[in-house]
Amino acid sequence: MTEKKEVALKKETPIANAELDAMLMEDAGAGTEFMSKDDFAIPRISILQSGSDQVKKSSGGYIQGAEEGMFFDNISNEIKDGGEGLIFIPVSYRRAHIEWKPRTAGGGFVADHGISDEEYKACEVDDKGNHITADGNEIVPTAEYYGLVVDEEKKTTKQVVISLAKSQLKKARRWNTLINQLQIPKPDGKGTMNPAMFYMAYKLTTVPESNDNGSWFGISVAAYKPTTEIGGVELYMAAREFRKAVIGGDVKVANPVEMASDAESDSDPM
Repeated sequence: MTEKKEVALKKETPIANAELDAMLMEDAGAGTEFMSKDDFAIPRISILQSGSDQVKKSSGGYIQGAEEGMFFDNISNEIKDGGEGLIFIPVSYRRAHIEWKPRTAGGGFVADHGISDEEYKACEVDDKGNHITADGNEIVPTAEYYGLVVDEEKKTTKQVVISLAKSQLKKARRWNTLINQLQIPKPDGKGTMNPAMFYMAYKLTTVPESNDNGSWFGISVAAYKPTTEIGGVELYMAAREFRKAVIGGDVKVANPVEMASDAESDSDPM
């Protein structure tokens, strides 16, 4: 039998704050040297619905205090009031095609087919406009925005992906139009230009929506402030660097956890 050894923590003279600060700086990132993009994942932010596991007390995924209409981070399990909203700086966009198992078969994510629409076009279209594979799964066109969620009070940022599908694709079209139509004066004063996507931060909130098939919470997007007015050049540069990582393929995103509500079916995808 191995003898259990206990090590007593000795009381030592506290080190000066300057020494501790120096060590904290020296040790920044220590322990993560061998981590790559395959060892962690950027969270997805979604909107909780009445049927989401996080709001059902009978579910293993229940989160205390979670309610429909809240924003949900699928890595940290953090929730945020949808009325209060999020400040978000988009840095890159893609239109993905996400394959899901039907809820009647247990539901769940199957595959991310990326920007290719070959599998999507090969599907049969049901009477609701949904694209169904030979295996009975559904492929859903999804607008994805990579970006930074900004906490102005704590002065922190978090890299995330926000996905919009089905009825929310119309919101994505409007958001993309806002981004593409934005004009600012050129630095040389000669006319205007359309700045980078990450020039502007947006306020995201949630709103109740419904149709003949049911009700749900959707997203509302409004221009907020130029990035530099929130965090100066440093925040603009952080957004710029994140975009480079996304474009360079150095970013791995967590798999989505829940398909949009069937009530949100949109027969006119992007």
